[in-house]
Amino acid sequence: MSEIQQQMCANNPNIPVIDTWVPQEEDVIFKNNKGIIYAPVMSSLNIQGDFQSLDFFIMNPKKCYNSQVMREHTCLYLNYFEKYYDPDKELSLIIYRIKYLIDTTPLYGQNEFLNDIRTYILNPRLVAKVRQLVEDNYTLNLQYKNISENLQYTDEHAKIMLVMSLFMNFTIPLITHFAYVNKVGVIDDFIMEVFDLILNMYPGVNIYSKLYETTYSNVSKSELKNAPIWAKQDIRGKDTATHSYASVSNIILNIMPKYTFDKSIISLNFTSIAKNTSCQVLDIESIFNYC
Repeated sequence: MSEIQQQMCANNPNIPVIDTWVPQEEDVIFKNNKGIIYAPVMSSLNIQGDFQSLDFFIMNPKKCYNSQVMREHTCLYLNYFEKYYDPDKELSLIIYRIKYLIDTTPLYGQNEFLNDIRTYILNPRLVAKVRQLVEDNYTLNLQYKNISENLQYTDEHAKIMLVMSLFMNFTIPLITHFAYVNKVGVIDDFIMEVFDLILNMYPGVNIYSKLYETTYSNVSKSELKNAPIWAKQDIRGKDTATHSYASVSNIILNIMPKYTFDKSIISLNFTSIAKNTSCQVLDIESIFNYC
């Protein structure tokens, strides 16, 4: 399919819609393969010798990031960004250099890694480019009435979360590869350290707090409707607050990186909260009945 035949962004008719984009062979920098994402690190950095492993980002440490669908999503968004918003390939070169440090520098630890993510990937130039991508592809129209302000999501909130989602995609291959090389123990805790940098990109907007307020409101409604089941959760050390925190972590770790522009990301969050409550609390009733 040629680019002319592809659906174009309503906000920028010169650029195809990200989720329907069909890249040409020359547009594919990051490639998905079983258990890995491939990129031409060696050739781009002019590295000679037997270092083929430099081209492979190991995805195994985080199971849900290593699914076929998620690897394809990550590669699509990286390649699209490089093609249309980063023509000088600033992002890919930064990723390659960090990958090189991970693989070749024994003293390149978590502090150095986090500092490089903060300094080089979350730099103002790339942030501006990502914001433009979101503006061009954004199609939601969030209008909620009769709802408290702290629970309301505006288009600006949604755009911010999409920007964050893209940066999560940019860092995921590096995160999982660093975890693999350095044998990181609790992978989710390590990922949250990196994602905290992303969540704090907008000092005036506390996305974590907003997600928590949304989650706690929904969990509290569940407690009112299912009081007998929730009353049994004390022996499991679970209440509305602890379950809300766990549900927010699930959104950040497992839902936000999967955001796309052709679905309502707010609805995805609400669905995640409901499913998490069902799996972690409401369905436990059958266990108690069996016991």
